Amino acid sequence: MPTAFHYGPYRYFSTYGMEPGDEHDWTFGPWAWETSAVVVSAHPDFLPLAYTDGLVAVTSISSRIAPLSAERTLHCTVRNVGRDNTNYTIYLGGVRP
Repeated sequence: MPTAFHYGPYRYFSTYGMEPGDEHDWTFGPWAWETSAVVVSAHPDFLPLAYTDGLVAVTSISSRIAPLSAERTLHCTVRNVGRDNTNYTIYLGGVRP
């Protein structure tokens, strides 16, 4: 029977937030989800920037297996695609077979 899983929140937080056009790379692992369907989502946070219009996107997701050790990691890139600075939160989720 398939099982859902959920990890997070993982937060980027600073006084001024991430600037428009900036990208942040995240790496998660090692993990044993090679047979799972995995999704990464990013959500703008309004604190401490309550009067900003936050808009972030996960622009890439990739998985890697290291040579020899077979250690698996998940990599993603979050980009501020909005017009204002913003902080954000990332969640990982998926389904195991």
